[in-house]
Amino acid sequence: MPGIQVTIIWSGGKDTFFTGFKPNVDPGYADFQMEPGQRYQIELPGVETVGETPEVTIDDSTLCPELPTDVLPSWQVVFQQGVTG
Repeated sequence: MPGIQVTIIWSGGKDTFFTGFKPNVDPGYADFQMEPGQRYQIELPGVETVGETPEVTIDDSTLCPELPTDVLPSWQVVFQQGVTG
């Protein structure tokens, strides 16, 4: 979905941005440049979520060992609207 606020929090920093600025990729697409060695928490302010806050860390244990050196690693985090009952 476009127009969803995303907040990334890490030790010593915080950034907020919105989905939808690259509709040719996907209406709900958003991107953020992460640095190796940091742990990032991903939140959707104003959206009630269930479960733990998603976290991403870039280090040797999370990288594909066959990744070519000229390719930047990427993660896809999917927030899915569900039905609770």
